[in-house]
Amino acid sequence: GRRRRRVRPRRHRQRPRIRRMERGPAHPRSVEETADHLYALPREQFISSRDVAVRDLRATARADEAAVIRTLKKPTAAAWALNVLVREDRVQVDALLAVGDELRRAQRALSGDQLRALSGQRHDVVRAVAARAAGLAAAAGHPLSSAGVDQVARSLDAALADPAAAEVLLSGRVTAELTYA
Repeated sequence: GRRRRRVRPRRHRQRPRIRRMERGPAHPRSVEETADHLYALPREQFISSRDVAVRDLRATARADEAAVIRTLKKPTAAAWALNVLVREDRVQVDALLAVGDELRRAQRALSGDQLRALSGQRHDVVRAVAARAAGLAAAAGHPLSSAGVDQVARSLDAALADPAAAEVLLSGRVTAELTYA
């Protein structure tokens, strides 16, 4: 007889597995919890984790919620640094926003001396908090460029001047530079 040659099955390259959301499809998170979770992640994990969350929500017949999560935008580097700042050093953010409240009160009272003093303090506080955000980003392995630090400072300035921008900042879900009119 002839010897039969043994045929080995072809090996397919295994695709890397994407980690499911921590609770998995059996216990899905709410849209708010999912958004908070996504914006707390490192920037490079945002898109893949968002796609996994969308898939999990669709698997549990929650297509409306999946559509909402699908619309969430990946934050810019500066916006991500602001989100990290809000999560890691809320005390500095609250102190910054307190200066904004004092400035608005002084403006309403038309107190020129107080406005001048607070304007100088405003600049110092914004620069210090922007430097803190840049430090936190660098510690997380994502240092900001000088342009990124400037974007953070402008966003903090906007949050200082505009209560709506402050609310976005405090949400920890900033996606782009904050502005005010």
